[in-house]
Amino acid sequence: MFLLYCILFFNFFSCNAIQNVTQTTIVNNQLSTTPTDISFLSADIKISKNEFKFCEIEDAVYNAIRKAQFKPTGQKDTSHFFYLPDWQSFFSFLQSFNVPIWYVGYKPNNKNFNDKTLVHTGIKYCKNLQELNKDYCFKCLISQKQSTYGGIIIYREVKQSNHRDSLTYHQFKLHYPQFLYVNNIARNFVTNKEILYSLFNYATLEHFLPTFGVYSKKYSTTLIHQILREIASEYLIIKPLNAIKSDGIIMISRNNLDQTLKQILLHHTNKQYIPSFDYWTNNHDNSFIVMEYAPSTTLTYKNKYFDPTLRISFILYHTDNKIIIYLLRCFWRIPPQDLASSSSLTEQHISTPRIVDESLSGIFVDLKDIIFINEALPPILAQLYASMLKLGNIPYPWKLP
Repeated sequence: MFLLYCILFFNFFSCNAIQNVTQTTIVNNQLSTTPTDISFLSADIKISKNEFKFCEIEDAVYNAIRKAQFKPTGQKDTSHFFYLPDWQSFFSFLQSFNVPIWYVGYKPNNKNFNDKTLVHTGIKYCKNLQELNKDYCFKCLISQKQSTYGGIIIYREVKQSNHRDSLTYHQFKLHYPQFLYVNNIARNFVTNKEILYSLFNYATLEHFLPTFGVYSKKYSTTLIHQILREIASEYLIIKPLNAIKSDGIIMISRNNLDQTLKQILLHHTNKQYIPSFDYWTNNHDNSFIVMEYAPSTTLTYKNKYFDPTLRISFILYHTDNKIIIYLLRCFWRIPPQDLASSSSLTEQHISTPRIVDESLSGIFVDLKDIIFINEALPPILAQLYASMLKLGNIPYPWKLP
């Protein structure tokens, strides 16, 4: 009886459909033995001449949960508020399963995301896995045999790099396989850029990535020559393997590669203070990434020209040989400085999560660009997702097909 009460409680506020999203279904008969999976991700993409170049794909569970204001280009008074990265649509999608949902782990300390917010979305909050284990509804579900998944768990570690917590979560999933875990498979690929970019190669989607290389963090003239030989572009992007929110990303002219690597690998003095350089002082990875610079079509904002990056969040759902892609809202992120400024290349070209202007967090994408994105992006995501599901928990590196 209590189990019935739990299900009714969790679905009291549910919605029948996700609104304002684009849905694409693709059949893949090669995934017949692959279990049901839900991924909630976001991507940063450069778009130029109707071509995509992916910069990042991230675990959207770790993105900000806050209200944000967006203003259409050219309009002064019209603005829109919603949760980023479209949590409202994601919660609506989860509610369509008609099972209990728990949000477990780190809860942002802000007025826009609290217990009341979750109650109104039909989701229960637990501060850790131990608290979830004690939840009465959860205990009722694990005591009964389930023909389908008994519930959905959104898990967010207090720190994304907390290996002890990751181990506990891994053991928890093995112990309770009757639940759907958001990003259960995707987290094997999106938390490390080397693995993510290698996934593009595995899925034969390498042409949607800028040319890149993974290099040892041991400075030498041989290393300099190797990078310049392998990455031929005039401008280079240096990235850490595991950072998020654009931390540690540096853009330079290829002529400045030697000086820059001395600063970040040998910790030479950062004469021209750039915050991205400070990140490398405490970076303990054995490798780093160098990637060619891929521009976007220039965006005009307040009579200034910017090199924008598209930020888009999406849901990837697999069940019964079908991959279903939900494209949620997208917007342009712009770098801190415009292209005519005298600031560094990093500040002119690397977009970061920030408030653009007063409470403005992003710039709307034109309708013609949205139409192109809605048509061209889903097949790419479906092919990438199919490779994720095929590889599953196989340790990296994998053999290319």
